[in-house]
Amino acid sequence: MRFITSITLLFILTLSAKSQNNVNISKTQFKNIIEKTVVNRQKIKDLNDKNFNNYNKVAISDTKNFLVLDSLVLDLTAFLGTKSLFIFEYDARGNNLSSRDFTVSDVEGTVETAKALYKYDSNKNLIEIEYSYLDEEMGEWINDEKVQYIYINNQLSETIEFIDNGDSWVEDTKTEYIYNQDGTVAEELISNYYEEWNLNTKITHTYENDKLTMSEEFEQLNDTWELMTKIEYIYENELLVEESTLEYYEDQATETNTEIYEYDNQGRVTKHQTYTIWYDELELVTESNYKYDVNGNMIEEAQAGINEDGEFANTLKMSYTYDLTVDQDQLLLPYDDGDEFMSGSYSNMPIQFTMEIWYDLLNDWLDLGITGDFYFNEKTITLNVKDIKNSNINIYPNPVIETINVDLDYKTSTADFKLFDLNGKEVKSQNLMKNNQVNIETLLPGTYVYIITENGIPFSGKILKE
Repeated sequence: MRFITSITLLFILTLSAKSQNNVNISKTQFKNIIEKTVVNRQKIKDLNDKNFNNYNKVAISDTKNFLVLDSLVLDLTAFLGTKSLFIFEYDARGNNLSSRDFTVSDVEGTVETAKALYKYDSNKNLIEIEYSYLDEEMGEWINDEKVQYIYINNQLSETIEFIDNGDSWVEDTKTEYIYNQDGTVAEELISNYYEEWNLNTKITHTYENDKLTMSEEFEQLNDTWELMTKIEYIYENELLVEESTLEYYEDQATETNTEIYEYDNQGRVTKHQTYTIWYDELELVTESNYKYDVNGNMIEEAQAGINEDGEFANTLKMSYTYDLTVDQDQLLLPYDDGDEFMSGSYSNMPIQFTMEIWYDLLNDWLDLGITGDFYFNEKTITLNVKDIKNSNINIYPNPVIETINVDLDYKTSTADFKLFDLNGKEVKSQNLMKNNQVNIETLLPGTYVYIITENGIPFSGKILKE
């Protein structure tokens, strides 16, 4: 597992807080809460359909100014006398090249403790991540994990995970992706390396009406595929409301985990509950409640879980503030690899977050004096918009009177279509499926520029409206 400085610091922080008694978090529970927060908030972000890396949402020019997140400061001075500093580096195309974690104190000064390095191909596809951290006792850097991503026609084909054997990176796990014609993942084939690749696990995905309804994990035993785990997804009003995990042993199924989601009238997740099997019964073990402002920004996340006394109680709360004058399409944020402070749902620019823990003695949230401040700077990004002639997208007729027909690459399920006049004003925006039509009957005659973003790559061209 990747070493995350912030989790370690908060873990230490909780050890101190626990000594005060009546705090509903043990050492192990707090660490688990933070790690689950990472995973759960990533799920919430996906369910809320928020996209952070918006540098492909562009006008006509080849460059655009963005507010890029340069650093994040986690202030623990009031409790530990230290700060955590996270610094992010980007290239001219907006790719996040590195994320570096530092501990800042009056005694030690500024010490780098962990880093992640990223590489990309010419199409902005992430092709490698390398994680390392500082062993503070030994004073040496330790290689933690490396992952490589392989693409075919800009579609992820394989991921390969490496481990450090002390001398060099060696291959450990490979996942191959097989797709349906509509671009959804049909199978994942997972192999482990020992002198050669050995296929031992496969995961199949089933869809109905364009929604994932079931995932099944099989392991290869005695040359046959044995079903080990099944996840079933239930939807209401097009929203995922339940996710149930069944574990199989000798053809007997046991429900071991259930995730429950509730939504507001805007389709945003307001509650997420996790039930886990305990003495043959599913028991509620964690609950997260989310609040949003009118713009859809997540402003509060309150968590609850099982405390040391075996009781279900409040544990941790995070609150966020925003600059409502800056929209998310003006922002460029670093690669989201599950960092707990990057995985919220934003419509505007985050400014600060605070953290509180539940204190039984007060029967209220306890402000620990922990704050996190986001620092943005303006940066000009090269957009790398490609000519439509270099794609498999077909747009016709041209000139057009009323309706533009768009045929996408057969491996792509959706794409974004934007149409601009020659002054750069957006006059039409539409999400496209496999084959689609865009009606421009109401537009004035003249020349327009369109940008179609397919698989994260923007293609541009001109069309004449008669």
